[in-house]
Amino acid sequence: HALSLEDLKSRADRSESSEARILPLAEKMDRINQQKNRLIGISFTPQCEPSHSLIDKVCQQLEDNVVTYIDLQKCSSRQDAALHSKVDTALALDNTGGLRLSKKQRLDDVNVTGEHKLRQAFLRRSLAYDLSGIASFSVLDLWTQKLFEKMNEAPLANYRHISVEQAINADKALWVQVSNDTRGSLQPTRKAERRN
Repeated sequence: HALSLEDLKSRADRSESSEARILPLAEKMDRINQQKNRLIGISFTPQCEPSHSLIDKVCQQLEDNVVTYIDLQKCSSRQDAALHSKVDTALALDNTGGLRLSKKQRLDDVNVTGEHKLRQAFLRRSLAYDLSGIASFSVLDLWTQKLFEKMNEAPLANYRHISVEQAINADKALWVQVSNDTRGSLQPTRKAERRN
């Protein structure tokens, strides 16, 4: 009962700016290992693996039953988390009403300048959504591939190439549509991976 009440309280007190609920490390590692076995052909390096904070943000969307757009600059890697994370300290109230010092890890925005870095950010986001069970990697990677193909297509006469900004705007529009279509009815793609 105490855990259920605490969960309800955390959901009621949660705002958009508050941190996502942290998925236990053992469960993250189990899901990551399952993903590595399932997605043959992807080189899982620290640069392409999503950071734990990105995984937590995506898993929180499943908890909240609402998909939201995650900016590509926020799609950090395990390498970014290991090298560039900062710890913010703040005073917080604990369950008994006393003050305690809380420490939260914060990551700077990721540089997505250039097609390679942008593609890596898309890859990390796709892996994080696949890990959560919200969407499959193959579908999200197909979308990313289509965006990059359109950016590299030869334009029609008297027209310019499709810019990175236009591709990102198309990506945002897709996520707004997905959010509207799945609001309140979000279901994991693989029931076995949802244990929380």
